[in-house]
Amino acid sequence: MKSIICVYLVMQLLVAESKPLLDAVKPCHMSDPDFKTCYSNFINKGIALLNNEIPGYKIPIPNPYRIPSVNIDINIENLGSTNGTFRNIKITNPFKVKVNDIKYELENLVFEYNVTHPKVGIEFEYLLDGKLFDNPVHSEGSIKAKLALLNSNLRFVFKIVERRGVKYYTIDDFKLQMSVGDAVVHIIAKDPKEQSTADFVQDLFNQNAHLYMDMLNPFYVERIERLLRPLLNGVLAIVPADRLLLE
Repeated sequence: MKSIICVYLVMQLLVAESKPLLDAVKPCHMSDPDFKTCYSNFINKGIALLNNEIPGYKIPIPNPYRIPSVNIDINIENLGSTNGTFRNIKITNPFKVKVNDIKYELENLVFEYNVTHPKVGIEFEYLLDGKLFDNPVHSEGSIKAKLALLNSNLRFVFKIVERRGVKYYTIDDFKLQMSVGDAVVHIIAKDPKEQSTADFVQDLFNQNAHLYMDMLNPFYVERIERLLRPLLNGVLAIVPADRLLLE
């Protein structure tokens, strides 16, 4: 999933490099006495552009967003453990977000966002080995999940680095907190003989999805942090600091 700060940084890059977008987005000055309003408008306009919701502007952002593969290793006390691989991951509506609040300390380069994804779809293939209630399990198949009301708090601390006389921002610290309001999964086993086990896990999860999403929270939050940080730093590494925030 991409963060609101990524929207801001990418859109600032587009403002700097693509003149036509100047009509759609305006960069903010750090010295602006009403910086929060300017910044909030910029973020919301950037989200609208990324979702291609503004006539006359087309940005080739993939929806669904695709991740080739992710290795997992999960251990939940009194439930089970598993390790394996998720492949061909597709995330639908990753940019359909609502910004609830923005906080910042410009002098310390601290930015914090509270956002909500109303709904997100996830599909992937899985190959897992582990235990469920102490019973050995090997399973292959696919999962489709619908998640609703994903509430996130993203807090970034940036620092400035200098390369060849040019200053850039980089992430010094990043913390993510996330909760999922509701979820429904549909599991299809590759081997029909394993479908009964898949149905059991599916029904167990869907009967109390909020509980199991809370159990899984440390694992998916850590994974999202690990995916997001290098992505953001990749953007920051090519955009000079003075093209991101105007003093």
